[in-house]
Amino acid sequence: MDSMKQAGPHEHHGGSGKAPTHRALGWLRSQTRKLSPKECVVLNLGACPGLGTVIARARFGWVQLIMSVSGFLLAMCFLTQWLAAIWRGLGQADTSLAVDFSPFAWQGWTGFGLFFASWILSAFSTRSILNSSGRGDSTPF
Repeated sequence: MDSMKQAGPHEHHGGSGKAPTHRALGWLRSQTRKLSPKECVVLNLGACPGLGTVIARARFGWVQLIMSVSGFLLAMCFLTQWLAAIWRGLGQADTSLAVDFSPFAWQGWTGFGLFFASWILSAFSTRSILNSSGRGDSTPF
């Protein structure tokens, strides 16, 4: 037993001591083209706040992206609960559709607020992306 050497974490892949290369990820990166700054701006302001900033390789874009996705999910939770409350009220004799959404209103306000804040932040990072593209920098921040 003492003569058997325990394999290290990198020795199962040829024993060179190096971590295995991820060929699939390298191939994927080689097949995708780099987006232009204008395309990053369209993604940032039109599709998903923070996505264009992440693609432009700015780390602050992750904060924007997390804020926008969280805000979107919270807003969708609010809208789903609101529509479910309206749906439940349709079978009632009172057809006024007055729904008390105060128990879940915080989700709507927080969600819409987070998404709006991430959109404002992406507008500032968009300006930075466009400024850095004029200077020839590879990263906007």
